[in-house]
Formats: sequence, C-alpha cells, structure tokens
Amino acid sequence: MKLRHFETKTITVGSFAYAPGFNPYQRLFTNALEEAGVNVLRIPPAKWWPLTKACRRPVDILHLDWHYDWYRGKNWLTRELKRVMYHHGLAQFRRLPVVWTAHNLAAHDVDLGRSSAANDDHRMTQALIKRCQGIMVMSGASERLLRERYTLPKSIRVAKVPHGHYIDAYPNVVSHSQSRKKLGLTDAANVFLSLGSLRPYKGHRELIAAFGQIATADDHLLIAGKSLDSSYLDSLTGWIASQPTSVRDRIELHVGEIADESLQDYFAAADIAVLPFSDILNSGSLLLALSFGLPVVAPSIGSIPEVAIKEYHQGYSPQDSGGLQRALTNARLRFGNCGQIREERIDRRRARSQAIIDETRKRYSWKSSAAKLVEFYQELLAQNSTTRHASDIRQRNEF
Repeated sequence: MKLRHFETKTITVGSFAYAPGFNPYQRLFTNALEEAGVNVLRIPPAKWWPLTKACRRPVDILHLDWHYDWYRGKNWLTRELKRVMYHHGLAQFRRLPVVWTAHNLAAHDVDLGRSSAANDDHRMTQALIKRCQGIMVMSGASERLLRERYTLPKSIRVAKVPHGHYIDAYPNVVSHSQSRKKLGLTDAANVFLSLGSLRPYKGHRELIAAFGQIATADDHLLIAGKSLDSSYLDSLTGWIASQPTSVRDRIELHVGEIADESLQDYFAAADIAVLPFSDILNSGSLLLALSFGLPVVAPSIGSIPEVAIKEYHQGYSPQDSGGLQRALTNARLRFGNCGQIREERIDRRRARSQAIIDETRKRYSWKSSAAKLVEFYQELLAQNSTTRHASDIRQRNEF
C-alpha cells in the first residue's frame, strides 16, 4: 500500500487506559513510540463512559490495552451500567481507527471451561473485535489462538509486534551473594523462584506438589508476590503445610507487594525461574525473568515456546501429570547451582545470566517493536483515508 499523507504528518496516538503503575509495559512502549516520532496522548482510566470519552480525544488513532474492567462490576446494577457504557463507547469507534492489543484470550480470572463466565467474557471481547480496525498480537501463536477463539472480520488488520524487554526498567546491581545473604539463603542452595501475583492460574498448587517430589537437601522453592484473594492465599499456605517437614522447611512464601528496587534481590538470588501456568497466551513474567538473566521452566503453551530462548527454557505439557516434576529435575541438571566449587558456580551463573540478558535485549528491543507498530499505524490511517474518500465519492454521486 502506498502511504502518502501520514508518512510526513506526525501521528497522534491515544494510549488507553494508561495506567503505568499497574505495569511498566505501557510506559516503556509509549516512550519508545515517542522516540520513533509519534505523539502519544496518555489517557488515564475513567470510571464513567470510559470508551466514549477516549474516542473524543484529539487523536488520529486510539490504542486500547486491557479492556475487561470496562464491562465488569461487583454487583448486578454496576455491571449492567458499565455494559451500557461499554457498548455506547464501541459505537463511537466509527469516529477514528482503533487498535486493540490482544494481551490475553480472556481475563486471567476467567476459567475458559466454565460456560457462563467464559461465554460472557467472549461476547464482550467479540464485540470489541468487531469494532476495531486493527489488532496487535505479540507472537504468531497469539494470532493463531486468537483466530481460533474469536471471529475476526475480513477487513481487520493484524500486526505481530513483540513484547519488549524489562532490562532497563528495574535496578539490577545487587550481586548473587549479597541477595542470598539478604534473603537468608546459603551459597550452596539451588533456588527455584516463582515470582508474581498469587492467583490460581499461576499454578502454585502443581508447583508445590512437583517440588515436593523432586526436592533434595540443597533445593529451595521461593514463592513471592502480592495476594489478591485471601481464600486463595489460605489454600496456598495449606498446600505448603501439607508437605512433609523435610520439604516444607525448604519452601518460603513471601506475601506482599515487591517494590521495584527489591525485584533484583529475588532474581539475583535464584537459579531458575518457574512459571507453571495452567493457561496463558502472553507472559510478561517470562520477559521479566529473561530480563534479569534467569533460565525458565514454563509450559510449552501459548506464546511461550515462541518467545522463550530455547537454550534457556525447560518446557513441558500441563496435560502431562508428571511433566512439571520432570521439567524441574531437568532444569536442575541444566541450570542448577550444584556439583561445582563455589567460585566456579558463581562464574558459570554470571556468564549464563549475561548471555540471557544480551540475547533478550537483541530479540525484544522496544525500538524495533515501536518501529513495527508505527508502520502498522500508518497502514491503518492510509486505509481509513482511502475508505473515507470512497465514501465521500459515493455520497456525492448519490446526491
């Protein structure tokens, strides 16, 4: 397609709903877009008529991220009011091109096997897709799975734009030995780390059970993150308590929000990151672990096989009853902190960590992703301009 007008005009993009405190992803991406020459209007969340208000902003393109809160409510009345506002907002998409980033196939707390919640979420997301001109996916697997679950209009354009890294987003200066001392871990320990919000889809129950089967005297499991559900936290502590004392004493649960400057303590202390998702499409946690230089145990589902660095990924199938257990064992053999004198272990870990960081920086550059997204914006604006021109001609002829 020949891009005439918007190649020279500065594009103004509305990023909605912009909430960088929730996830640095938006801040990093919008900064990269600005460096690529795009004018970004950061539109904060709005409780009432969020989409309608966003569509009235002075932008050329509206780019949407997570949309689930726009139609959900704690009670029936709130939910119905929000859905009226949601559908009214979708109707405003005719004002300008709208792009949606398909972060997930459904909200994380929606069980795709439960018909009522899953079908309801499906209807709301399908309504959004129907109104968009473009969808941004983060991998080829994301597009394939999205097309399997939803009906995409023939007119909609889809662009693959990878998730960028987090290498420069958080401090990473603490040493392996310093972090272990701070967390009370010995230099000889082999540490598996599961870091992130404590939620059912993260697979903690399966992880604890698998660790209980493979744990040796030197193995430690560190689970850290913020609790969003007190009942799930009770279950989590119960699963740990049910393990034999010899295993239970090697599992540590750190509950609470982890400050940005403290993330380095956990990643520097660990040998292997474990992400035992029961279901996932894209994983920021995977990019976070790679950005701190850790090899990863994660299921071979969704985008993970495509995004993970093969040499430092131990995959498995969640449908395999012993899959996670074997993956932990194999990861310990490949990446574990064992079988060498202290200096050799530290040197090997340092070299491996740097190799992972270097490869992650090369593969998942924000600059590269921003360039791809700008090209996608230009294509959509050129298409929109052509469509409006054709519509104007038809209207004049009819008159």
